[in-house]
Amino acid sequence: MIWLIYFTDVSIWSYLISVYIGLGLLKIRAFLEHQAHELVRERTVIVEDQGLFSLLFFNNNLYFVHHNHSQIPWYQFPAFYRKNKARDLNLNNIYKFYGVIILGYFFSTKDQIPYPFFVKLKKFVR
Repeated sequence: MIWLIYFTDVSIWSYLISVYIGLGLLKIRAFLEHQAHELVRERTVIVEDQGLFSLLFFNNNLYFVHHNHSQIPWYQFPAFYRKNKARDLNLNNIYKFYGVIILGYFFSTKDQIPYPFFVKLKKFVR
């Protein structure tokens, strides 16, 4: 931050607005990536969007592929997903594009609060 202020021509407001937009985009991507669910296979999702968001997120919208086949480089996720789509459909929640997610959760909650597993843990702690 000190370097930015004293050694560049970037204004502090330009920097803060850029950071805000970047974090906002990151929140869109991360919103459904990890979900509260008892079954491990249900904790990640697939967003089949292959547009601008897919490029911005380095194909991590295919998060199930990222988690279960971490040896595959990000640019091969779409081809790998298309090849194995029938198998992955049975193992995961699928969304067509990010607009569906934004519209579906804009005025509603995704998960109950507190985290569902804490409620179950309290039973065992007593």
